Amino acid sequence: MCDAQTRRLVLDALALLNPRGKAQPSPLQITIALGCQAEELDQAFVRVLGQPASQLLPLLTPEHLTSLIAPLIAPLSPRPRLELIHSERSEAEELTLLYDYYDSPYGELLLVCSERGLCMSPFTYGDPAGTLERVRRELRPLELRRAQHPWHEGALRSLHSTDPHPELPPLHLLGTPFQRSVWESLTLIPRGSCVHYHTLADYIDRPKATRAVGTAVGDNPLAPFVPCHRVLPTSNTLGGYYWGHALKALLLLSELRPA
Repeated sequence: MCDAQTRRLVLDALALLNPRGKAQPSPLQITIALGCQAEELDQAFVRVLGQPASQLLPLLTPEHLTSLIAPLIAPLSPRPRLELIHSERSEAEELTLLYDYYDSPYGELLLVCSERGLCMSPFTYGDPAGTLERVRRELRPLELRRAQHPWHEGALRSLHSTDPHPELPPLHLLGTPFQRSVWESLTLIPRGSCVHYHTLADYIDRPKATRAVGTAVGDNPLAPFVPCHRVLPTSNTLGGYYWGHALKALLLLSELRPA
């Protein structure tokens, strides 16, 4: 696994991409902006993603992203081997939740599970205490106890799988019925593919609710395991992401890079 400094350089490079524009900076322009050498940037991309920046950045162009979306406008891909438990968020107030911190290829994750499944997985972004407080504030559980759990490890293993639908532990979806319907539809987007927001709205029979679907996608508590990073605007550019478009680009490149 790459070290944090190398991953930071890759994220800094991806942060220079325009999330809503069709014209993207070249690798040379990125190295000038970052004050590094082209070889240094390519080596960082190789360590994190297996290929140099010059090969990977073209995968994030609208032309390439369009080719990923076209086959999946309808229907979404059936999802095998996944148990989803639906609950209102208020039910978390009666639960004991187990949490711990784990490194991942994309940065540190705080993994949280109930007795029924993995229920939250925020990136800490270097603020583990603040991230834990966010979990406490949003879920208000009966007890929040630090302890490792096999479901945590199962979720982490899925990040290294190349299966279109990697095996996951049970996912405990805590939200409104509308949010949960959107989150469930996200699990149907296979690795290496992307969809538009309106595809999800059509799938849940709410074709006029694209904006509300976008809000629910942004509220997804189980990124990257419920893959909201695979949803793009109709311009087929990167678009927004709760954790920042650089991390969205990193997640996508890890899935789209050629073998």
